[in-house]
Amino acid sequence: MKKIIYNIAIVLAASCLFASCEDDNYDEPNSGIKGRFIDAETSEVVPMPVQGTSSIQIRMYERDRYYSTGDDYSQLPVITYPKIDGTYENSWMFSKQYILTLEQTNFYPVDTMVVDLNAGGLTDQDIKVIPYARIKVNNAVFENKKLKVSYTITRSKDDYKIENAFLAWHISPYIDKMSGNSEELVTVDYTNVSDKDILNTILTQEIGLSESASFNNKDKQAIMKGNGNRMYIRIGVTTNGKVNYSEVVPVDVSF
Repeated sequence: MKKIIYNIAIVLAASCLFASCEDDNYDEPNSGIKGRFIDAETSEVVPMPVQGTSSIQIRMYERDRYYSTGDDYSQLPVITYPKIDGTYENSWMFSKQYILTLEQTNFYPVDTMVVDLNAGGLTDQDIKVIPYARIKVNNAVFENKKLKVSYTITRSKDDYKIENAFLAWHISPYIDKMSGNSEELVTVDYTNVSDKDILNTILTQEIGLSESASFNNKDKQAIMKGNGNRMYIRIGVTTNGKVNYSEVVPVDVSF
């Protein structure tokens, strides 16, 4: 009797395994997409925050399933996060037509796009946007244990008030306002300053590092030495609750 039960168990297990294999017998993704976030007015690539769930989201929905009335109906998107340099890429998709939308953005709203992905390669699809603010770092130096940065803010529209600007430094180039993505971050409040006094002029910020626990940490100094005696800095500007960023700039340091 035990032998009969054992044999039945083996048959059932084999049947389940076979059924599982049948269910998983789908084609692998054969396509993908890549591109850049391009400033529609300057044609420059728009810097982005560090990749992650709190960053900008590129959401792509399979168009035929999105509008289907059958069992294959789905509004489950494929989500891609742009890199800090303003580029993005996803090489694990199917060759289909997609609806592309953007969430958690730091630029003016962009219309929904329809994108065709072809098999056997990555489709190039740049996304044109208008950021709330543009930030250019003019100069960044480390002198006498102090980080000094000058920068300029410009923009195309004046719909919203500039709320603040911040200077952040890190031992890696992955810098944004989220916790853990900087060693220190110093903010200047501009809520009571006219935007006319902020825009198109040279602004400066400093961070004293002589008493900085992060800068004087031996392990972090070892990492900076490994980077060629460099730290990395970035300026962020908040407008309408959204943060735009400068490019990440390396700064030579001494200990």
